[in-house]
Amino acid sequence: NRNYAKHGDRHTDYPFRHSPGEWADYQCFRFDTYHRLTLPFRIADVVSVVPRAGFRATYWNDSGYENLSGRGRAGSTHDDVTRTIVEGGITFAARGTADFAESWQHMVEPYADVLAQEAKYHGLAHGTRPYVFDSIDASRDWLDQFAGRSRNLPYSWYGVTPGLRNAFRKADDKGRMRTVFDFDAYAAVQLNRTTWTNGNRYHRLARRADHPNYGDKDGIVVPGFRARWLPDDDTALMARFEYDTENDTVAYADVAWRQVLTKAFKYELGLVRRDHRWWDFSSAPFDSEVQKNEDFNVARFTCIDASFEHELCDAIAWGPFIRWDCREAELDEIGSWIAQRTDCLGFRFSVSYDNCSESLD
Repeated sequence: NRNYAKHGDRHTDYPFRHSPGEWADYQCFRFDTYHRLTLPFRIADVVSVVPRAGFRATYWNDSGYENLSGRGRAGSTHDDVTRTIVEGGITFAARGTADFAESWQHMVEPYADVLAQEAKYHGLAHGTRPYVFDSIDASRDWLDQFAGRSRNLPYSWYGVTPGLRNAFRKADDKGRMRTVFDFDAYAAVQLNRTTWTNGNRYHRLARRADHPNYGDKDGIVVPGFRARWLPDDDTALMARFEYDTENDTVAYADVAWRQVLTKAFKYELGLVRRDHRWWDFSSAPFDSEVQKNEDFNVARFTCIDASFEHELCDAIAWGPFIRWDCREAELDEIGSWIAQRTDCLGFRFSVSYDNCSESLD
């Protein structure tokens, strides 16, 4: 199953799951290694510069044939496959501050991040595709596709992300500056291009399976905004939005209210909206007549959720959670979890009731 990415501390799985059926059964060994070097420095004590270079290599000991009919199993090629990702980038930022109204301070930070990343599969024969491990090889959220900034994307990405951060801070009783409100306005500009197969944009495929590249012919500009309001040390209101300029829709929206009631109790309320396609999840079979209205690789929902956490002791905590699907006007999921925490590891057991799932086999 392909579970949606978690956000923040809310212990919920967003409602997108795809079980491709018997044709996708496979057994495969995967090995992955990732390395990155950075060399931060400052220019004239004003501009912060962080160049970086990275390399990722992934090995699978098997691969499969394409199966776009959806009948029978895809079949194993018994051929191993490797993927290499070469990454280079640099971040520029300059920060300035100004004091006002005795105890307040305004911080402004313009920045720009440049990312160039090239991904390539080796060992794929014609008509074959790698056995992608959904939970670690593929993007699961809109931010995975367009946020840039070296998010370890599993495909090629060329672009720049300019932005402007602002923060308003206030001195507390002990004279320490504490952020009360901050916001970041930015735009991810993706420059790489791709040739696609014909057909509906939700079902078309990148023509070259050995070159995981999901850009557009004219490039993509994704404006975004995120903000936090922190009235005290125990309360936070957070919001983030990103806009899909190609389809004229809010592709990503997340608003959350988090409050610590006591040392042992805290809760969180949230609103989540998704309206976008996963570009690298596009090769599942479909019937153009029966499923012509089914967008199996599109996240399109609006949900509200609530969660509560009770820390029984330093090592053990538990909490219930619930999520309501606003689009369908029904309960989407309800459950609870219990976790054991150590200084370096955590173990969690959860049980939930998922109200609805759909198979497109």
